[in-house]
Amino acid sequence: MLMQAIGQQYLRNAVHQALMRAIHKHYLRDARSQGLDGQVQGAAISVTQRMSSNLQLNLHWHVLLADGVCTEQDGQATFHPAEPLNTMRVQETLHDAVLRIDKVLKRKGWQDRLPCDN
Repeated sequence: MLMQAIGQQYLRNAVHQALMRAIHKHYLRDARSQGLDGQVQGAAISVTQRMSSNLQLNLHWHVLLADGVCTEQDGQATFHPAEPLNTMRVQETLHDAVLRIDKVLKRKGWQDRLPCDN
């Protein structure tokens, strides 16, 4: 069943989008706390990897994020670094990601079909 779920591109994309939204929400919240108004834009590069180095099924993403946000004014882009991470912010972002991914899985009808280690 897990192999079938991983083979569903729409499901992989939906889970990936939920993860990235949670992460970008963290940076947006940080930008607002620094007093940045208007449109702010984060930046990320993400690569999907289906197998581990021993060729076993292990779907995961490698994500490279700019640690901050960009704003634009008068055609000039400015990078604003994020505040340093602390354990609580990492936990909040992870919790948000888990909730978003769970919601996606339920909406797509997969939440109860995946094996769970809990």
